Amino acid sequence: MCTAIIGLPDSSDHLPVLGLRCLRAQAERILDEISCGILFLGVDGIDLDFGLSITNLAEANLNKKMIESAQIVAILADSTKFGRRGLGKVCELDQVQFIITDEGISPGTLRKLNERGIKILIAHSS
Repeated sequence: MCTAIIGLPDSSDHLPVLGLRCLRAQAERILDEISCGILFLGVDGIDLDFGLSITNLAEANLNKKMIESAQIVAILADSTKFGRRGLGKVCELDQVQFIITDEGISPGTLRKLNERGIKILIAHSS
């Protein structure tokens, strides 16, 4: 993803670790200078107290930068992600306007998110 942001071909699987760090740093600098309307972001955990998190600690900072550059944040997470925590914290729940999930979300969690002003969009299976 970092390579796409800065316009390089996606060859990150062939770059040494130092190269990836440089690309990530460049992507973070670019994100400081742009504004995006809507960010759709996947996460590994949504905990009502801890916030949103991912398992890849190295990407947590880049995700934070993307959230800061967005006017609207929409989280994509299936219902198994609720009540879980990943290693790297991405943001607090109050930074999120929408969560798109499936029908498995518990009524209690749905109610608590609605009370916080987060709009929940449920994708129904056909």
